[in-house]
Amino acid sequence: MLTTTRFKYKSEFNVIVKSKPSKIELEDIYLKDKLSYKELAKRFLVSGSTIGEWLKSYNIPIRRFGEGKMSKSVVKPSKEELENLYVTQKLSVMKIAKKIGVAEDTIKHWIISYGLEYKAKGPRKKLIGITKNDLIQLYSIQKLSTRQIANKYNTTKTVITYWLRKYNIPIRNSKTFNWEVRGISPPSKEQLEEDYKTLSVELIAKKYGFSTEPILLLLDRYDIQKRNRSESKRLAEKTGRFVSWNKGKSIDDPKVAEMVKNLHEKHMEKIIEAKTKQAKTRKRLFAEGTLKSWNKGKTGVYSEETINKIREARSRQRITQKNTKPEILMRELLKKENLTEGLVEQYSLKIGKILTIPDFVYPEHKLAIYCDGEFWHGGFHHINQSFDKMKEGRIKEGIKKTMKKDEQVHYMLWENGWVPLRFWQHDIEENPKWVIEQIKKNLFDKRDGGLDVKTRQV
Repeated sequence: MLTTTRFKYKSEFNVIVKSKPSKIELEDIYLKDKLSYKELAKRFLVSGSTIGEWLKSYNIPIRRFGEGKMSKSVVKPSKEELENLYVTQKLSVMKIAKKIGVAEDTIKHWIISYGLEYKAKGPRKKLIGITKNDLIQLYSIQKLSTRQIANKYNTTKTVITYWLRKYNIPIRNSKTFNWEVRGISPPSKEQLEEDYKTLSVELIAKKYGFSTEPILLLLDRYDIQKRNRSESKRLAEKTGRFVSWNKGKSIDDPKVAEMVKNLHEKHMEKIIEAKTKQAKTRKRLFAEGTLKSWNKGKTGVYSEETINKIREARSRQRITQKNTKPEILMRELLKKENLTEGLVEQYSLKIGKILTIPDFVYPEHKLAIYCDGEFWHGGFHHINQSFDKMKEGRIKEGIKKTMKKDEQVHYMLWENGWVPLRFWQHDIEENPKWVIEQIKKNLFDKRDGGLDVKTRQV
């Protein structure tokens, strides 16, 4: 039993001095209660090495690592019990360990500690009555397999293989055995070449009654060139084993034409969807200012300065985009309201030094209609974005130039007797009735001067 007074105190130093337990007490806790080093160290407030020193000083046998993990309900068998299981009943170490509920290393340690003969890895049972000549007769002459010999002697294939190697008897490989065990001699090179001209590998294997693997092995051994996929397909068509659904048909056939058309449409849909998704992502990243430049820190022709010059030159040569989404929606609205009489699309106007191409123009009435997207014309609050937070760079500078040019074009047209109308994309989509009212109002009465760029919300 444990005593309640475990420590002595030195008041002058205000420290705890651990007193060493007695041998009986330590034996009782360590051997009977089977507490681990960690549990003992925690109980006595010392380190694990101190516990080990105490055990050695008292000559208390130290448990092995596997024994320390054993359940407290496990009882170590005596020498007679272990000898009965291992020697008399000839149970393996694995089976004994499973029966007692311990690790295999623990059983091995017990066997050696009791002075019993430990059988190392290898055949547990010696083959009584089989000699090298008998094994040669069964394996090499009668061509029995290792499994058949093992069944005959009530053992395993591993044991037979062990004795074959011990007697230095050449062991057959599996591919050679496939031919010999069936009693079939492999076909000659001439015979296989003749079969391979008109039959597939599967049919040749079926002819000889085994798998395709030996046939492929023989083709390599005889240096017979194997057919490729297209040659195999032509052979199958020639022998009537394969018929193509579009054989003899051309693109003029309705079925083939429809199939090709559907495939092309699906392919184009995927491409457009991927490009649209990529464009939206890039716009969002540019607006957030998180898109990093691919040539950051580079010099020479890949420097930021050179790239910007190239971009500016290309932007001056840029052709105005046609058939944008707002333009398509506006065209449908005008057709629906029968306002297409005298209407011209993409009408070039040059006033002074300014060249502008309105999306829709009524030249007779001098009415110019522009359909502006929110991103490129500065209507960021309509798409829940902030122009001020946008990263400084080529895109932002381009939008500023576009907004400035829109204002200049508006006043230049107005001063020269034209009525400019500008509509946001979201107005065309969400409020088409109001858009048509403005067009009709300015088409037949130009006194209002159209929609001013400054007066609309941007």
